[in-house]
Amino acid sequence: MSAAKPRTKAPDSAPKAPAPTTHATLDEAMLAFQAEVENPIADALGEHDNPYAKLASQLTPVRRLMARHGLRLKMKPVQTQYEAGVEAEVRHPASAGTDDFGAIMFRYDGTPWAGASAFTYASRYMLGLITNTAAGDDDGSLAQHARIASKPSPGGGAGVSPLTPAPPAPQRQAQREAGAIKDWRAKKIMTLARKVFADPETELREELAQLKATSVDELTEEQGYELHHKLSALADGVR
Repeated sequence: MSAAKPRTKAPDSAPKAPAPTTHATLDEAMLAFQAEVENPIADALGEHDNPYAKLASQLTPVRRLMARHGLRLKMKPVQTQYEAGVEAEVRHPASAGTDDFGAIMFRYDGTPWAGASAFTYASRYMLGLITNTAAGDDDGSLAQHARIASKPSPGGGAGVSPLTPAPPAPQRQAQREAGAIKDWRAKKIMTLARKVFADPETELREELAQLKATSVDELTEEQGYELHHKLSALADGVR
């Protein structure tokens, strides 16, 4: 009987986190951090259909990247009788350097849920201030970027042909943001249709037919906006 071979440990295939980077000063660490940090993708819409990035979408990559560059982000909730928000500082323990970013506050009505909303809102703005990044569309250019990106190329196909250079970074981000907003709106339309229609599948198909579309995914930005608001108005009547 042959002797059993000793078992060998299988190689660890899990991806390893990047090794921490050492910087001598707070300024060096912040410069390296800001050179790598990217604008967050707007993955939600506000009540006025303004796109924005959720707090978790902003905070998760920032926290990891700061840790890699030896930085510590400290955000603390602050509250008065009529205002709530956060104050923040960035520390560099290796050099004992600290950068105080002060506080961002918003008025609220004193209820716990309004206070929580103000804390979240202030946190998103504070992260943008600290990282010099922004998400969303403040001047209405997102719709214009999305329309430019969807124009047919000179070769006859839609979008960018293999012979044309890739679109610039702001346009690529606008395309990603437009896709996230379109997915969000499609889900909202389906949810509202189930709420306001007795036969959601049939009645939604009739609404789409009026817009010369066979599915929600085929709707243009303007058509999606129009149908979403029509169903929202019907849902308000159902309540």
